[in-house]
Amino acid sequence: MSSKFIERAWSHSCVTMEEKLVLLALAELSDRSGAVITTMDELQAMTNGSESSIDHVLGKLALEQAIISLSKAQTRKQGSIKCKINVGNQHSIPVYATSEPIAKVPQFHKTQVKPLQGSDSGTKTINIMDLSPKVIEAWAEVIMFRSGFANQTSVWASFVDKLKALGQPLMSQDDINSRLHAHLHSEKSYGQNKGFKNKPNTSKMSPNQAFKKKMANFNFDFDD
Repeated sequence: MSSKFIERAWSHSCVTMEEKLVLLALAELSDRSGAVITTMDELQAMTNGSESSIDHVLGKLALEQAIISLSKAQTRKQGSIKCKINVGNQHSIPVYATSEPIAKVPQFHKTQVKPLQGSDSGTKTINIMDLSPKVIEAWAEVIMFRSGFANQTSVWASFVDKLKALGQPLMSQDDINSRLHAHLHSEKSYGQNKGFKNKPNTSKMSPNQAFKKKMANFNFDFDD
């Protein structure tokens, strides 16, 4: 994992939400030089996207934007995806220099809530009532991505409902971030416990119990 490329990918503002998730996943998997070796299954697990949508995004990032260098024909035959991230490089081609303006971005992605600047210590303050359960804020998306909840609107919606239930119209960015981390941890623990409870009871019998069960089923018939 290269923190340099994660920072570059996150600060890159000229991509759609779907493209940013794939770009962040590639940055998470990259080495210090930006090289990535992964599989479609791994990218699907990290982004919750379909194979066709991820394949389409990879093509756009590589061909139209030159954000990544990708040889799809070669890597597909090998069953892996090999590429190199070019975000932030001086010699990369300007983003969307040869592509058409994006017109298919959902309207709700354009209504990101802007934090208010605090007057005292420079801390950012957010109006809780402006948060929408249908819109995952940009500052929250990276936290959810690293916690394994990328693009999961239902988890974000439950978090927003909890915040609004507190009755505090304004909260600091740091406080909200801490609460989001705690909420994601709770969601992950709940999912693990639920899966554990649904597992059948496969506890092993003690040797004494196993012997008694075997003897109870044994047919003591000594007739020839």
